[in-house]
Amino acid sequence: MADLAQKIKEKALELGYEKCGIIKISEVSDYSARLKERTSRIFLGGFQYSRFRRFAEPQKRYPWAKSIIALVSSYAGYNVPEGFDGIYGKAYMFDTRLDENCREAEMRRELASFLSAEGLKAENEPKFGITALRWAAYKAGLGIIRQNNFFYTENGSWCTIDAWLVDCEMELTEQPRLEGCLENCHNCVKACPTGSLSRPYTMSLMKCASFVTTMSADMRMGVPSMKTAEKLGSCLYGCDICQMACPFNKGKFTGGSEFPGLKELSGFMGPGSGINFMPNPGMP
Repeated sequence: MADLAQKIKEKALELGYEKCGIIKISEVSDYSARLKERTSRIFLGGFQYSRFRRFAEPQKRYPWAKSIIALVSSYAGYNVPEGFDGIYGKAYMFDTRLDENCREAEMRRELASFLSAEGLKAENEPKFGITALRWAAYKAGLGIIRQNNFFYTENGSWCTIDAWLVDCEMELTEQPRLEGCLENCHNCVKACPTGSLSRPYTMSLMKCASFVTTMSADMRMGVPSMKTAEKLGSCLYGCDICQMACPFNKGKFTGGSEFPGLKELSGFMGPGSGINFMPNPGMP
């Protein structure tokens, strides 16, 4: 199936994806152990991350699935409206998982048609992810996970990961050639306003500024205390602070094109406008 795997990758790159790799579905089984290791370091870790456990065994919901196609697309080429940096998280401003008018949605539709034409049974869940997205992309060799827990390619962490389950066993991986985090650099940990990122590769979900301002209430984990709210500073919806503090993101967000509808809405989204724009939450 090597020819088919290569054909899928070539099609993905042709559509505009930055990276594409394919792994056997068994490759994500160790995600469960890694998740347990991470959650053991934080208070109520098992509770905070309980909903992610299912990502280690996607075949329970899709017993026919044999491989995972991992795809990376970059949103670093979109323009950030004036005054929005530090107020809205970029992943929420440019939510390519939900906006049906963006180029990434069209890429997803075209890839779905291509996989079907190749005779593959395929399943995708763009909103919440069908498996552990960062782990699948890492296992496919598309990049690395840095101390702030974000996935990085050569173009930094400003990317969206997507995955498809398919009913054919195949494999096509890369070898990332990225420099690891600098030994004495803990910029992301030091920059975290709430102390959620208490040490490298460790994050308390309930303290994370991005989580607190987006999903906390919906997941019945309460609203922030006054003390936490003060620490959030200008963060209104989402947070990019640990990513912006990372030296490997320096100069990586280039802008240049408009995200569909964002410019028209920007006048209603700023603090003091009377209307807060609340896109649908749910980052994997």
